[in-house]
Amino acid sequence: MSNPTVTSNVDALSCCYAEATHSEDALLEALRKNDLRAFEVTFHTYKSLVYNLSYRILMDREDALDVSQEVFLTLFQKITSFRGDCSLKSWLFRITFNKSLNKRKWWRRHGKSKTEPLSLLHVESIPNSRDQRPDSSCLDHEIEDLVRRSMEKLPLAQRASILLRDIEGCSYEEIAEITATSVGTVKSRIARARAAIQESLGSSVAGRKP
Repeated sequence: MSNPTVTSNVDALSCCYAEATHSEDALLEALRKNDLRAFEVTFHTYKSLVYNLSYRILMDREDALDVSQEVFLTLFQKITSFRGDCSLKSWLFRITFNKSLNKRKWWRRHGKSKTEPLSLLHVESIPNSRDQRPDSSCLDHEIEDLVRRSMEKLPLAQRASILLRDIEGCSYEEIAEITATSVGTVKSRIARARAAIQESLGSSVAGRKP
């Protein structure tokens, strides 16, 4: 006969993880005990974040899927060595960043380049026809396309830093942990990335003036 207390604790972990501050400690404890339900909770909580970050860095869906699988395999294999010096999210982002970087290096070593149109948000949206004019929608798509092309030209470290900051909402300290660098370097990379994007947007707009 199953222990109702154990079942209740696991169910509570699934339902309350995102709501209670101490739940990450409970989740980590369960993960270190190889609790498969805890791995399932972690996967469903972070799978989209991991995939989207990898996709935005690599700009390739198949590579992003490969990296996502590798990230959660690493979680399963190395969770007992995780010291808790950062949040679980930051640790997973760190693994994602490193594996995405390695994937890009592999393609470069083999003299290949894989890119596809990059959607910064990687979501599909349906415009509201009642309050969005066609010319407004076209302008939004044009601006997004200009930003996308500007992002594609950035060095990978700059692109990852600005994505983590402006898309994922990570703090400078978290980005420093994820990318294994200093806060000063993170701020510098983000500043250079923003300046490059602004310059690219300015040049594109100026080039379109009659």
